Amino acid sequence: MNISVIIADKNMDYLSRISEFLQQYDNLTISICSDGDKFQSIIDAGRYDVALFDPDISEDRIIFGNVKLALCLYSDEARNLGLYTDMTKVMKYQRISHIYKNIVREYADKAGYAADFDKSQNTHIISVFSPIGGSGKTVIALAVASGLVGIGKSALFVSMEQLSSSAEVNAKYENGLISLIEAASEPEDKVDFGSKVIGLAKEGMNGMSYVEGFDRIVDYDAVSSDDIEAVLTRIKRAGLYDYIVVDLESRLGDIEKSVISLSDHIVVVERPGELPSKKMQLFAEQAVTGEYKGKMVRVGNFAENNSSYTVTFDAPIISLVHNYGNLPLRNMIGAIISNGELDVRQIIKAQ
Repeated sequence: MNISVIIADKNMDYLSRISEFLQQYDNLTISICSDGDKFQSIIDAGRYDVALFDPDISEDRIIFGNVKLALCLYSDEARNLGLYTDMTKVMKYQRISHIYKNIVREYADKAGYAADFDKSQNTHIISVFSPIGGSGKTVIALAVASGLVGIGKSALFVSMEQLSSSAEVNAKYENGLISLIEAASEPEDKVDFGSKVIGLAKEGMNGMSYVEGFDRIVDYDAVSSDDIEAVLTRIKRAGLYDYIVVDLESRLGDIEKSVISLSDHIVVVERPGELPSKKMQLFAEQAVTGEYKGKMVRVGNFAENNSSYTVTFDAPIISLVHNYGNLPLRNMIGAIISNGELDVRQIIKAQ
């Protein structure tokens, strides 16, 4: 995927700054223009996918007949903004990284199909599951994503919990997962899904990327396993990340079983205790466990002296993570990584 972008503005300092920043993105090819008449002739030639323009580049309205997407780069000082009341607008004076997000998101939604080559072999899914409530599953999932980045891999963190607890460290801004589900339901010739993912993904803790999960149970209940399978399959096909780390709900519903079936690796999180042991025994007896145990590894969480974990199926324990008590979540994940308690190479070594 490569999006050709022409940026038009009379301010050469601004043009230099924004073009230099946007050129760091491999999926954009950037050109600039500072003259209104020349800009119109360039647009008429139809050589660009996206036109990002200051409305004051010309006193006359620019006609964008041969451009897939035109975005009005506005500021409060713009005189000619009224010429483009029907056009999508992007705030000029904001972080240029946010402008980049606007470009790829709007392009994904409005510019139509871009070749969606299947690059799914480049991306692998790691699901993190526990049948035990309060097992510290989300902490381990975030540590897995952090650990992958630490060994030079790119990781997209996706929460499939009914109420996403990972928002404590990966801030919630919008319904990212819901937006991807909606996009995945569209025909492939209508939405550039790779651009959609890039536009929605945020930079999270320790260099991981993430899309926001659910914050309302009603949204979770409205989503089907087919919806989730479509999203994960489309993300894999885009080939944007080495790994997708999926934090699952502590239940074995249709969504959880669907994600487990799609996963290349499954991390099962345990904690010591009589009731957690019983839950693990019941989990070991389920058909889905027998079918996919060859992909499973176990992480023993809340480890203390004399901790014991129920050996209920022959998936290896690759890590024992200490009980960090009430340490803040971000610090806890950092401690797990820095103390070497979770070596993600033990998860992916079977690849």
